[in-house]
Amino acid sequence: MINKIVITLTTVPERLSYLVEDGFKLVVQSICEQNYNNYEVHLNLPHVYSVTGEFYLIPEWLEEFQGKYKHLKVFRTEDMGPPTKIIPTILRESPDTLLIVVDDDLLYHPDMINEHIKYHEQLPNSVMLYDGRGLVGDRFNDLRDSWIICVTKPTRISGLLQHYKSASYFVKYFEQDFHNNFVGKTKSDDILMTYYFLFKKIKMYVIPYEKDNNKLLTYDNWYNFQGVTTFPITRHSNSLGNTGCNHPKILELETKFFIPEEFKFIDKLPLD
Repeated sequence: MINKIVITLTTVPERLSYLVEDGFKLVVQSICEQNYNNYEVHLNLPHVYSVTGEFYLIPEWLEEFQGKYKHLKVFRTEDMGPPTKIIPTILRESPDTLLIVVDDDLLYHPDMINEHIKYHEQLPNSVMLYDGRGLVGDRFNDLRDSWIICVTKPTRISGLLQHYKSASYFVKYFEQDFHNNFVGKTKSDDILMTYYFLFKKIKMYVIPYEKDNNKLLTYDNWYNFQGVTTFPITRHSNSLGNTGCNHPKILELETKFFIPEEFKFIDKLPLD
């Protein structure tokens, strides 16, 4: 049962203070104007950016948005790196809250919430997403076996979950072992969640947007159509490079998509 729906995200000081109309401001607007009546948007903002020591300054437009969009909530948190978008929300929400996790440099389709809900009703106790790695089931014998994006039916994956196109899961999936044995081991939110769900044997499905199915009938159709700007992404925002997980100081400390040694045994566990 879905008790509550929360779209959750974070950002970095550079994007928060980048004052262009089609930047992070438009990202927040896109998730605040969903075609769904009862949900919240949680923006987790640290006080200080641990990478540079820079303070987060709340721009005037965000204060105005909080007045305009009553379901937009800003929470000040500690900086946990990219997982800041998720972990504080897990800690303060109830087990039956459905979290929809998004990035801070993409604009999202207004039907995103409705589509996630539809597939949670069909596939309970699972994770829903739009881009993953590693096909489970009948194979195509081409790139679609490893690069699971723009599918025509719910498709189970055995590998990397990617949050950028949105991913959804319930707070109840996270037990104390998540906080004890997983949190803090990698700065990658994608790796953190992927390996936890694999460890807990929680099924992950890349889900379709059925209105696009007629564009995916052959491999060539699929190859020419698939990409970032497919449902639920409408387009990139006007953003800044070399920030967030691509910040040079972060990459000096840890490679992107870093998998700690203590996670690697999970790849060898059976899926079911």
